[in-house]
Amino acid sequence: MNSSDFRKEARNRLNGKWGKAVGIVLCFILVSIVFEIVEQYAADSIKLFVSLIEFLIDIPLSFGLISTFIKLYEEQETTPFGFLSDGFNNFGKSWGIAFYTFIKLIVPFILMIVAIFIIIGGAIGGFAGLSSISLIEDPNELFSTFSASFGLMALVGIVLYLAAVIWFTCETYYYSLAMMIGAKNENLTSKECVEKSKELMKGNRAKYFWLQLSFIGWAILGVLSLGIGFLWLTPYMHIASIAFYKHLEGDNGQINVTE
Repeated sequence: MNSSDFRKEARNRLNGKWGKAVGIVLCFILVSIVFEIVEQYAADSIKLFVSLIEFLIDIPLSFGLISTFIKLYEEQETTPFGFLSDGFNNFGKSWGIAFYTFIKLIVPFILMIVAIFIIIGGAIGGFAGLSSISLIEDPNELFSTFSASFGLMALVGIVLYLAAVIWFTCETYYYSLAMMIGAKNENLTSKECVEKSKELMKGNRAKYFWLQLSFIGWAILGVLSLGIGFLWLTPYMHIASIAFYKHLEGDNGQINVTE
């Protein structure tokens, strides 16, 4: 199957359910708006608390949204606010998946931080080298001194940063199905969901990348419509991703845990 097949499957699954799908997205946005309003108008003494609550529930709510769309895909009973119960009932599991995913990505993440410090260090070194030179005496020497001090470190930092970003992005695709696996398989732990995602995505990352990229035209239309188009694009992309996951899974229902 290719990207067009998964998009076609998504449209078939959404046939007659677009209203419900858009309603789910609207309710999800509404919850986010409520928190934004509360945070904006809350007293300074509790703004930090509201921000912390919003941070803590963000991942469970995203998990709940995926779970709700899986139910929609499988024609199970669901409600527009079903993502709330699905998310909060799996609060620990969703955060566990996020934690183990971060652990898997920590090396390229640290390299990105190191690269940023190298670039900053090069800039500081370059400016420090200018302190002994007068701009009036020789402006050209100023430029050459700064370039000599900053250039090499900046080049090393930029190359390292780009390499780390590419590595981080490629590794992220290994774990892009972890939340779906967690929502579909109650018997799996958070760690097992992350490991199963990598197992399923081996040799399939490029396919999933092209599937996501195939929605770029719709995303542009969403932007041109002042964001209104994303009410339809969001469920379309989620259901297509679920179709991709079900294809890799073999549509066998529960995944069996292998020791």
